[in-house]
Amino acid sequence: MFITIDRTSARVDSQVYTLVIDNHSPNTWTFVCFLNQEAGLPAHCYPLAWVAQPATPNTRISIEWQISYDLVWYQTGKLEPGGITITTSQLVPTDGLTRDNQITFTQEPSGAFNFINQMNGPASFLTIIQDNTIPFNT
Repeated sequence: MFITIDRTSARVDSQVYTLVIDNHSPNTWTFVCFLNQEAGLPAHCYPLAWVAQPATPNTRISIEWQISYDLVWYQTGKLEPGGITITTSQLVPTDGLTRDNQITFTQEPSGAFNFINQMNGPASFLTIIQDNTIPFNT
């Protein structure tokens, strides 16, 4: 593979990051960016691809992102080979990893799922506490 990553840069003041990939080969390749695999995970566990993008010969891909810390839950249905489209069901912003970084996940009497009781949790973590209203295998 001849895709080269020319540079990664971070503008610390705005927390915006840019990754630039140039394909200098005569072939089309797919660039896949993974999150770091956490230490201690079993060898058969693999992180999901964060982004995948084809790069045709002599093209440049520029990916830009900002770090944000949010508490999110999804209702996906049954996970099967071939994929499922996941859509956000609820997203609650936090104030980083030290403030408003813990929330409780509950099922309301109506059957709807919801986040409640956002508060400060353990520093350096995002924490979602599932209460006893969530049915097994849901």
